[in-house]
Amino acid sequence: MTLKEFNEAVKNVRKVLHERGIELPSNQLEYEIARLVAKYDFPPEVDVVNVLNEIADSLDPALSLGENLEIARAVIDKYVSLEERLSYRDVEDMIRALEEWNRSQAEEYVKEYYEQEGESGVEWWQIFNVPRSLIQHIETASTAVAVEPEKIEQKVLEVRDYQGQAIEVWKRTRRGVVVMPTGTGKTYVALRVIFDALASNPKTHIAVIVPLIELAQQWRKRMREFGLYATLYYGEEKRISRVTIFVINSAYLNMRLLRLFDLIIIDEIHHLKGENFQKIIHEIRDKEILGLTATPELGSLQHFIPVIFRMSYNEAREKGAIVDIDVVPVYVDMTPEERSEYLEIEEKMENVAKLIERLRDSEDEEDRAELEELEKRYRILADKRKRLMSRLEEKRRRVVEIARSHAGERAMVFTESIESAEAIKRELVSNGVKAETYHSQKPDGVRKRILATWGKAFSVLVTVRALDEGIDVPEVGVGIIVASGTSTRQITQRLGRILRPAPGKEKATLYVLIARNTYEAEILSKIREIAGKTGVWR
Repeated sequence: MTLKEFNEAVKNVRKVLHERGIELPSNQLEYEIARLVAKYDFPPEVDVVNVLNEIADSLDPALSLGENLEIARAVIDKYVSLEERLSYRDVEDMIRALEEWNRSQAEEYVKEYYEQEGESGVEWWQIFNVPRSLIQHIETASTAVAVEPEKIEQKVLEVRDYQGQAIEVWKRTRRGVVVMPTGTGKTYVALRVIFDALASNPKTHIAVIVPLIELAQQWRKRMREFGLYATLYYGEEKRISRVTIFVINSAYLNMRLLRLFDLIIIDEIHHLKGENFQKIIHEIRDKEILGLTATPELGSLQHFIPVIFRMSYNEAREKGAIVDIDVVPVYVDMTPEERSEYLEIEEKMENVAKLIERLRDSEDEEDRAELEELEKRYRILADKRKRLMSRLEEKRRRVVEIARSHAGERAMVFTESIESAEAIKRELVSNGVKAETYHSQKPDGVRKRILATWGKAFSVLVTVRALDEGIDVPEVGVGIIVASGTSTRQITQRLGRILRPAPGKEKATLYVLIARNTYEAEILSKIREIAGKTGVWR
């Protein structure tokens, strides 16, 4: 059933309710029951009017919406086959119960039953000869209905020409990674693939894997905008449905569940480069997979899932998918104390780098173990160097100057430590510039409020790495890099924060604060390399 057919079915159910004079306690309940009934294909001998009458007679106005929907579900269960009414929440509970009986066969049984049509009048536990003592575990399993109180005006999903090209390439291979700059609409590519998959086979089950809880919530909201409801699966909320959004850690810990899905969408797929997370790829190796990323560096991941479509920044600009960029280097001087600390870290990094190079090609186990420790030590020193660069005194003063020159505009400041973010905010506020910080130590509700009031209650948002990736932010055209690593991934994501097009926005401005005679000159070169050479540089 396509989305259009489903919406038509909902209208027809509501029409029957009105024509037959079947009264329900509220319009909201009427709509939700209409959606519930429209989901099922009732057997030919079942009169849907009788089902609706029985539901209406069973409802209690004194109960909540969710409780009444539970009653409606129970009535419907009497009229449709078990195959039709099984939700994936039921399947998860079934797995758990079956594991008490036979752990090695549990998943195979559930998958086999879910995919086949059961014989009329024969229960699943009879097909598989499951001991009757276990049936109570499964028959009493939770079948809670997801009630979505917030109503969002439904949009029509349309894709641009380049998004359509990416979709067509993926459809030919059914397995691959789409690489497009942040802000060019990778999510819409995935949504179109999802809708097309459901239209061609309504029984298709789809999993979306994302790196962060905030991204999972963002995906669910975006899906709802187009009339598609999905459930979340992570630490605090574990619900499986036809379309399920997994946070990557929960997907890793529950890889067996991924085998129950037909199509897997992996957002920010570069996160799967790690050895542990690559096990997810192995687990779903026979599935249809669409990976999404703005980061061209995928390493060994490309051996498992090839890049099938790639769009550069130049191409994105030419198609109007992103705006042009004016990159402004701002050079600063270190104090003698800051310079001394910097040189000390640089010397240590150079010494460690020499040892790493000496052991790089060794096959000796002890050497390999030492190499691993040295590489870890090098990363710690590199992080210490970035943190030092993020708290330089002159950089804080320059941020204030830049913010004042863009008074009334939203500006995003990127730094490398929570300590430096808070210090920059204090410097801004003490100089009359309204500012806020956004980082991992702030509760989720506070972070949402900060994003919602950005541009109203304050103009400058100082962030560490929490907004580097994925999270949708309000339109912003001014970026200030106080400190950064030189990784392609981080610079790509930070560029993407400010390059999204908006009405009246012709270009974005990115200020890069660079301490003289330091590694930070590499950052400017990296930005030039990533963003292309057609932008304006000064």
